[in-house]
Amino acid sequence: MTGCAARRKRTTGETPRPTWLPPERSRSKSCPMTEIAQTKSIPLPDGFLNILEAIVGAAGMITDPANMEVYLEEQRGLFRGVTPCVVRPASTEEVSQVLTACYEAGVAIVPQGGNTGLCGGAVASSEIIVSLSRMNNVRA
Repeated sequence: MTGCAARRKRTTGETPRPTWLPPERSRSKSCPMTEIAQTKSIPLPDGFLNILEAIVGAAGMITDPANMEVYLEEQRGLFRGVTPCVVRPASTEEVSQVLTACYEAGVAIVPQGGNTGLCGGAVASSEIIVSLSRMNNVRA
């Protein structure tokens, strides 16, 4: 250890953090992306949820906030989002129809496979969540 790092260790008694590492984040504070996500609210076009329900059926739509909880937070609890609904298509045809309807209406989506990522990429910030959880068959 030389230079500033050695002086810092001598004066503070702690090993300096390498400069190539990102700064440490306190886990006690909420994530700024969560705060942004919880304040955004984008209205959906009139009757749009009915269009989605016609595509995937009642079993493929979740609009109850209590039932959406598992889709709104990533594993570690650092990122939490909001969404007007969770759409769960059961086939590739339904996925195609849902994505076409969203594109034509100008509605953003967040695809969600297993919601197992650790960087918050599958957490919605007012977009519709398209969960693939009902697609549980592998075709060769």
